[in-house]
Amino acid sequence: MSNLTILADGDTVKLNHPAFGELSITEEDLLSLEDFLKTYKVKDKKAQYEKEFEELVWPIAYKKEGKETAKKAYLKIRKEVARTDEQRDDVLEAWRYVNEVIYPAKHKKDGTKQFIPLHSKWFNQQLWNNEDVQEGLHHRFVTGDSTPPVTVVSKSDQREYDRMVELQSFYTKYQGAA
Repeated sequence: MSNLTILADGDTVKLNHPAFGELSITEEDLLSLEDFLKTYKVKDKKAQYEKEFEELVWPIAYKKEGKETAKKAYLKIRKEVARTDEQRDDVLEAWRYVNEVIYPAKHKKDGTKQFIPLHSKWFNQQLWNNEDVQEGLHHRFVTGDSTPPVTVVSKSDQREYDRMVELQSFYTKYQGAA
């Protein structure tokens, strides 16, 4: 059992402990302590979010460009949008899907990473809410299949398809004119 004695005298609280002696704490001291704890908590959260970025976000980034702006955008999202771990997990699941499935397929189709958005844009514009990402996540969840729900075709196949559509359209117009 502790020998701590607490006495309240107006605006001052006096703590007396045999090992530590007497300590007087004013209301102002308590407010300063509260401010310190809030600041510490904010710094602690920022450190946690930076660690998440380094360990969970950046390692799976498909396009390794703009790391500092991506980190800044991620920290902003964690602070303003994905405040809980559950919300963070939803964002990270979409991030993982985009970087493991959509971006590689887009790269294969286009032959370049040029049209893959920078990661800061992905976070700032909250692109995890895009329809294609949500459909892909739903498809992945329902079927367990990681491939995109749409078929990705090569440029030459796409050109051939476009040419066929154009010829069919021309043929249909020609038939209607005759």
